[in-house]
Amino acid sequence: MKKRFLACVAVAVIAAPSNALNLFVNPGFETADTSEWVLDRPDTVTRGVVTFTTDAKREGAKGLQATITKVDTANWGIRVYTPAFAATTGNTYDFSFWAKSDSIRPLTIGFQPAGGGYISASPELTINTTWTQFSYKVTAASTEPLQFTLFLGAKTNVGVYSFDDFDLQETGAKPLPPMVHPEQGAWYTGVYRNLFAEFGYAEDKIDAKVNGAFDQLFFGDSATQRLFRIVPGDTTMGFIDATDYVLTEGQSYGMMIAVQLDRKDIFDKLWKFAKTHMQQKSGDQQGYFAWKVANKAPFTPADVNPAPDGEEYFVTALYLADKRWTSVEGIAAYQNYKQQADSILHYMLKSRASLGPLVDPTRKQIVFSPDGNNPFSDPSYHLPAFYRLWGAFAGHNNALWNAMADTSEAFFARSLKKSPYGINPNYATFDGDPAIFSSAEVKEVGELAQRAYRYDTVYAADAHRTPMNIGMYWNWFQADTNAWWQTDKFLGFLREQGGATLKYNQVYNLAGQPCAPNNWGPAESQVGANAAAVLASKDPANWVFVKAAFEVATPDSSYRYYNGMVYMLGLLNAAGKFKAWGSPGLVGGVAVKPGVGNAARLSVRLNGQNLQVSGVVGSVRLLDARGREAARTVADGSVSFVLPHSGLWVVDAGPAGRRTVALP
Repeated sequence: MKKRFLACVAVAVIAAPSNALNLFVNPGFETADTSEWVLDRPDTVTRGVVTFTTDAKREGAKGLQATITKVDTANWGIRVYTPAFAATTGNTYDFSFWAKSDSIRPLTIGFQPAGGGYISASPELTINTTWTQFSYKVTAASTEPLQFTLFLGAKTNVGVYSFDDFDLQETGAKPLPPMVHPEQGAWYTGVYRNLFAEFGYAEDKIDAKVNGAFDQLFFGDSATQRLFRIVPGDTTMGFIDATDYVLTEGQSYGMMIAVQLDRKDIFDKLWKFAKTHMQQKSGDQQGYFAWKVANKAPFTPADVNPAPDGEEYFVTALYLADKRWTSVEGIAAYQNYKQQADSILHYMLKSRASLGPLVDPTRKQIVFSPDGNNPFSDPSYHLPAFYRLWGAFAGHNNALWNAMADTSEAFFARSLKKSPYGINPNYATFDGDPAIFSSAEVKEVGELAQRAYRYDTVYAADAHRTPMNIGMYWNWFQADTNAWWQTDKFLGFLREQGGATLKYNQVYNLAGQPCAPNNWGPAESQVGANAAAVLASKDPANWVFVKAAFEVATPDSSYRYYNGMVYMLGLLNAAGKFKAWGSPGLVGGVAVKPGVGNAARLSVRLNGQNLQVSGVVGSVRLLDARGREAARTVADGSVSFVLPHSGLWVVDAGPAGRRTVALP
């Protein structure tokens, strides 16, 4: 898993903040007490000295002068620390100073706890021979004392830096917006919460963030960013490269991302590859997908057994493709999306000579693997939002799929209560207990094996997805009222571990103890999934996870496969772009839950841009998403509108109720 800290600051060369209350004492070095301004070196070699002299002054009596006398190989080789200051969580700190040098030289501004532990640093800046003011703004994520650091570019050459007139201003924290949940789930209304917009980010910035992440992961630099590959010699097929292998997990995630972003071209390439090179045509695995095949022709399977989460995402993505783009005719056509999804579900229920089904027929739960005599489950494979969708769209066993959603609700409630912090294990029994493997099956957590934490019983890579699954389910259906306490208990635990500064761990046991090295900051898979989890949160303090997901960089390089794909799914959920296409809220016949006031007294059907409203008498208005009136008429039982363009629209029928409609 990739280890990365959040760069959470902005740097600019701007005017200084007003000097209403400078938190630094002696910021212009006019008194003799300069003891808190310190030159630090990472070794015992004398590389320079800090003095306070008239030669370094910009105005007043003195300035701070750092004289570098020995070249270092790193630009952080010599550091000047400001005095530490007591921070208030959520408050903003504007740091500025004036600087010049005897020649053009590099400088980097850092921000960190006074006791050590790196948080973030600016890009490399440039100082020249004239006085220039620099500014740096940060928001404190904890109450620990903080300080700024000037990393001097000793790698360039020896020389002299001059600094003067430091300033530090504090601004109170912006009040967090409340957590406001709609009266109904998005499945019924077609209104998907955009957490980034609710937090305050502009719509164009949100679109740029989501599209930028997608473009990087699918079309970025071939060596360090891109995951999507076209099959050499056959441009009709493509795959998600998981480094040496193609996995059903990544292939199906890619299809889900493509259907949500209306990229049928990519969807069809991924699906055709999966059908051609991963789905087994005969034998005991017939109909299942080999979960791992080579990433080079002839794409030989490395393991012919299925991974159920891949099948689950294949099925759901195919149903959504059918609803969004429609299927082609022909039982053997790979673009007959609905027939293909129905077929996969058929095989998921089929018992074989050497394999069990992917759905345990008695417990009505997804299994971790059909290969074995002791079936157990994986909490992150439980996708109740998908099961409800299958119950509505599938061509068979609809009652079973809905029962699986009910079972998953009960499973989460049992499993997450096993930990006082709502932590879910990677693998669990059908009753929700951690699945304990035999000693021969135990997978140790690398260098921490000696601590006797078992990989099967801890929250690790697989388990990162479970909070997202809970948030998605609540967002779509608002069916599981346990979602709130489950989400807020777990995210509250992560906040205490440093959630706002992205300092929590990648692996925890159920007792809340970290089980990975301290420098294993959260993977982007966690960052994205935790933002999606906020969809099921009541606690405004959890906005920090939304902010973190928006500001963290899209993963690249070695660990970009799992981190990148799960992060992308989290972004789509948090941005309101992970939708149940074909649900009552997004097409004609908008349905509502029973007992939602007078909303059930009118009905709405959408055919293209033509909106038919029935069950209404009197004045009826069509409003845009901002509440502005677009049309008004008088109805005597029914009325029609033509929606001017895509987007969210509100039908206001007065006493008969209001209804939200989305035109894709």
